[in-house]
Amino acid sequence: PFADTPRVGASSGWLALAAAGLLFAGVLGLSLIPIDSLFARPETMALFEQGAAQLDAGDWSGARASLEQTRAADPDSFVPYVGLAGLAMTTGDCTGAITYGQQALERAPRATQSYLYVVLGSAYRCTDQYDQAFAAYNQALSADPSNTEVYIGLGLAHLEMSDFDAAVEAFQQVAQAEPDSAYVYVDLAIAYYELGQSGEEAAALNRALSLPLDTSDALTALGVYYYGHNDFETAASYFQRALAVSPNYPNLEVW
Repeated sequence: PFADTPRVGASSGWLALAAAGLLFAGVLGLSLIPIDSLFARPETMALFEQGAAQLDAGDWSGARASLEQTRAADPDSFVPYVGLAGLAMTTGDCTGAITYGQQALERAPRATQSYLYVVLGSAYRCTDQYDQAFAAYNQALSADPSNTEVYIGLGLAHLEMSDFDAAVEAFQQVAQAEPDSAYVYVDLAIAYYELGQSGEEAAALNRALSLPLDTSDALTALGVYYYGHNDFETAASYFQRALAVSPNYPNLEVW
C-alpha cells in the first residue's frame, strides 16, 4: 500500500504483488505502539486521537492538520511523529515515514522503542533499503525480544528478498506466539508455495481458513494469495470483504 507500482524482482510475478499487499502489516503495527497519558500531556493525546480518527476515516488532509497541530503544541513529544509516520506510510510517502519514524525514536521512551523500530523497518522496506530494514528489526528485537511484530516484518522482508526459508522461520515464530492469527498463516502459505512445499502450503492455508477472518489484513492477504494462484473471483471476494471491514483501507480498491 506504500507505492503505486508493485515491487519487481521476486521469484515469481505474483509475489511482487503479494509483497505490496502484505506491507499493510507495517501500518497496522502503529496501533500496537503503547501510547497513553503516561507518555504525553492530555491535550497532546486529545489532538493525536483526533488525527488518528481522521486517518482511520480516510480524511488524510484533516489528519495531517490535526497531527501538525499536535506537533506544534508539543514538539518535544514523540506522539505526533508516530501519527505523522503512520499517515506518511498510508499515503505512500515512505521517505517521509522514515524521517518521522526517526524523529519519533529520538523522543520516545524506552517502552515504545521496539514498536517504533518495527515501523521504521517497514518504511525502509518500502524504499527497498533492506540493510537498514534488517538493522531496524534487529534493534527492535534488542529493545523487546518478545515483540512478535518484529518477526512479521522480518518475514515480509525475507519474502521480498526471495529468502523463503528465512521467511518461514520468521513467520513460524509468530505462529507459535499467536496461534490464532490467520494473517500469519497466509504468509506461511505464500512462503511454502515459493518453496514448492505443497503439503505445508495447504496445511497453513487450511489453518488460516479455520480461524476467524475478521480483520482487513487477513482478508487482504487471502485475496493476494488467491490472486497469485490466478483465482481472481475468490481473490475479489476477499478484497471486497476486507473493504467491508475497513472501507478506507489503502489501495484495496486498486486490487
